[in-house]
Amino acid sequence: MTAAVLACSAVAAALLAVRELIGAIEGPRGTAPDRGRVARALGIRERIAAAGLETRISTAAVMAAHPFGAMLGAIAAQIASPAAPARLWIVVMVALPVAGFLTPRVLLDLAARRRLDRADAALPAALEIVAAGTSAGRPPGRIASNLGAQGHGPLERELAVFAASLDAGASNSSALTMLAERLPTPAVRAFTRALDRSRQLGTPVADQLREQAVGLRAGRARARADRAARAAPKIQLVVALILVPSVLLIVAAALAANADLLLGDL
Repeated sequence: MTAAVLACSAVAAALLAVRELIGAIEGPRGTAPDRGRVARALGIRERIAAAGLETRISTAAVMAAHPFGAMLGAIAAQIASPAAPARLWIVVMVALPVAGFLTPRVLLDLAARRRLDRADAALPAALEIVAAGTSAGRPPGRIASNLGAQGHGPLERELAVFAASLDAGASNSSALTMLAERLPTPAVRAFTRALDRSRQLGTPVADQLREQAVGLRAGRARARADRAARAAPKIQLVVALILVPSVLLIVAAALAANADLLLGDL
């Protein structure tokens, strides 16, 4: 009974909070709330763009997923709270709806992180291709267009957008700025700065791009070595705390099952 009362209170408080949020975001009194303002307040459009899912997921769908996740969290809390020990059921009743509400945002952030990691992984090869093309006198826009047509990863798609922006009449600086904004990693920003500086000063950029590619590959190799070094103690911990005790429990169970025979021989 207490859990049901608390759940109803939590739902009422959530509805009141949503009402206040919409009231703070909406325009003048008596006008309907602006869905775009709500999306900007929650950072939904930015997260969808960072994940590269503009053509697959709409802002309205992500906005609807937040209360739906909170509702699923409330249902899960109703199921799990009776099994929670002592007073932890209160934490369960509050934490699960909040976790359900935040789940769409967390999933978008994870997708954005994976997208940036994939772009950084593909960047060294793209840098070498751009360096070779610029050494041969080809413009970076044409090279980016070819890379975008040949690949299907996040970096290739953004290079295709960069080339399309140049073809549509955008300046080189604005197109490079948009590329750095859509792939906000230090490596991509260094790449766009090198191209922009080369265009402004008229200096060759091929050697700089090749050096950046070598540095990126060396950095990723060091990161892999560090992850492998950190993995060894974790594996030893699993062996010591899980595998060895499980084997000992199997031996103990076998000894207990045959205790009468062993003690009878004595």
